[in-house]
Amino acid sequence: MNVRNSTVRYAGFWLRTGACIADSIFAIILFYLYDAAFGLGIMRKELDKESGDFSEFLDTYHRDLFGLASSGEFIFSCVLLPFAIIVCWSLWQATPGKMMGGVKIVDATTGAKPTLGQFVIRYCFYHLTWVLFGLPFIIVGLHERKQGIHDMIARTVVVKTRGEDMITDDQELRGDSSATLPASFPPPPPPVSH
Repeated sequence: MNVRNSTVRYAGFWLRTGACIADSIFAIILFYLYDAAFGLGIMRKELDKESGDFSEFLDTYHRDLFGLASSGEFIFSCVLLPFAIIVCWSLWQATPGKMMGGVKIVDATTGAKPTLGQFVIRYCFYHLTWVLFGLPFIIVGLHERKQGIHDMIARTVVVKTRGEDMITDDQELRGDSSATLPASFPPPPPPVSH
């Protein structure tokens, strides 16, 4: 991304939420393929029980899935999926959902590709945000540069990469598609000293 000759368009809350949903669907599909390929039978093992009690099935399924009851589930959830996400970010600066949405992750200061360390930090804090029920993600919609806490800590931003209709979320709300943004990548706001 040549930041001197481009207009920076930050990806807002709803665009990033759509990318997250697309990535979640993609991850679920990968999980079921992994489940079938290695015979984990997460869904199948509980449906085969004689009780036929669907609420018992759901309780056990969620405990198994989120409690990582088997080593296969642990390997997928805690090794393969994080590895795949960080590889996608490293190669394309985006996951499949972000690519579909026409956005990518860039260094917040330079607009260049973030380092591997920034991607790892971003991933870790992204998931810590979910521990807080995803509430910190609301900051993306309120922040001037559309950064979440994980972006701020990793010093990254998510920017739009395509289309002449790339306008900021504020412009979308006002219906103003003719407004222009600064021609160079803006520096991060100065730190607040107390």
